[in-house]
Amino acid sequence: MLVRPRSVQTISNEDTELKKNLFDENNFNEIDGNLENNVVSFLEHETDGKTEEDQFLGSQKKDAKKQSPARRLKLFEIYKFADKLDVLIMFIGTIACMGTGAVFPLMMLVYRNVATSLVKASIPSVLPNLTSIIDINATCAVKPENSTADVLSELRGMIKWYGILGCASILCYWIGFSLWMIAAERQVRRIRFALFRSIMNQEMGWFDKLNPGELSNRLVSDLDKLRDGLGDKKAEFISLICRLIGGLVFAFVTGWKLALVFISLSPLTVIAFNITMRVIAKYTAKEIKAFSKASAVAQEVLGSIRTVTAFGGQKKEEQRFSENLLEAKQIGIKKGLYMGLCQAAAQVAIYISFAITFWYGPYLVRNECQNYDAGAVIVIFVSCLQSTFSISQIVPNIQAFAEASGSGGYVFDIISRISKIDAFKSEGEIPTSIVGDIELQNLTFTYPARQDVPILKNINMKIPSGKTVALVGASG
Repeated sequence: MLVRPRSVQTISNEDTELKKNLFDENNFNEIDGNLENNVVSFLEHETDGKTEEDQFLGSQKKDAKKQSPARRLKLFEIYKFADKLDVLIMFIGTIACMGTGAVFPLMMLVYRNVATSLVKASIPSVLPNLTSIIDINATCAVKPENSTADVLSELRGMIKWYGILGCASILCYWIGFSLWMIAAERQVRRIRFALFRSIMNQEMGWFDKLNPGELSNRLVSDLDKLRDGLGDKKAEFISLICRLIGGLVFAFVTGWKLALVFISLSPLTVIAFNITMRVIAKYTAKEIKAFSKASAVAQEVLGSIRTVTAFGGQKKEEQRFSENLLEAKQIGIKKGLYMGLCQAAAQVAIYISFAITFWYGPYLVRNECQNYDAGAVIVIFVSCLQSTFSISQIVPNIQAFAEASGSGGYVFDIISRISKIDAFKSEGEIPTSIVGDIELQNLTFTYPARQDVPILKNINMKIPSGKTVALVGASG
């Protein structure tokens, strides 16, 4: 009698449609020949003085060396599970994120007018003759405004634009980030379901070649990286790129000389920030690895606490645990030292840019007042500084995309893998009646990950229906 499991009733029509599409799209080829249903029991033993665990770990290492490096996804391959609605959502989100970049130069334009008006309002009514005292073009000498009230009225008219542009920026950020994150959640949900189904469909030999806990890590860690690469990191990347381009275009249009001076120094700041981020990533990974070793020791001891206590191994385990913590402490000290040096270098680069900009800016105001004023110097400085910070902030997003591409390659390969035994198909020979006798004739078996270690050698055995037989290996 052949019993096929029924699928669990889904909550919504969307879930049903998702399962239907995935099951239809992931049909696998049939394996040649008829498959016989055999029940095999495996014996554990020692070979050449090595325990079964040593042989398993050794074979895992050999198998890991043979594996080719995980491939990275192509540019648009990561959107393989996106439907038409997801594409529309991402398109609208992209337009909104581009809007955040367009708002920034508009705010700088308003800020220039405000700064210039404030400077004019602060000019006293009686001024000495400055042309003979400092190096200043006579046509660029400052002149007092006729009325302070006119300046204040002009300021009130411009302040309202801050509120309008601020609300537009908030709206664009909210729409852009929320839509990209919604599209990411929808796609990751499909990927998670397809990955779990593909894993459940694989033959037992495939699981034997994997390290313990690898699949659970793929279902959690790698999919989280995919979500980051598909969601808010993508929205932030688009916003930073648009803000960078908008700020640079505005700065060069307003005053290309001063903008060029600042931008020529910005690589120092960018390099310093990138080195800082690399140091953080490098030593954080080492720190996590060191703490994971200590955590593994603690987990091992607590899991076998009765054995440890019975043999009086508390002191030894405490020493082993403290040695792993000492390594993490040393890594943390190095991390703090290098981060401090990198932050100092970044601040030095920033203040060098500040000094040169505010030295050259007033010179241009004194001699090229037709193109430069106080407001122009300030907004050029702010725009170039914001563009420099945007370049520094883009690097983590690119790193997130690279991690998503690497994790997605492994995940997508598992999803598309064709199982040698398809448990979801009903094809094949179906006996009309089953007696239940089990007979083995000259059976030889090795684990797929340990081809050089035979587990069963020419086993002949017959187990009648209704009889219970226990097979016990060397380990008990």
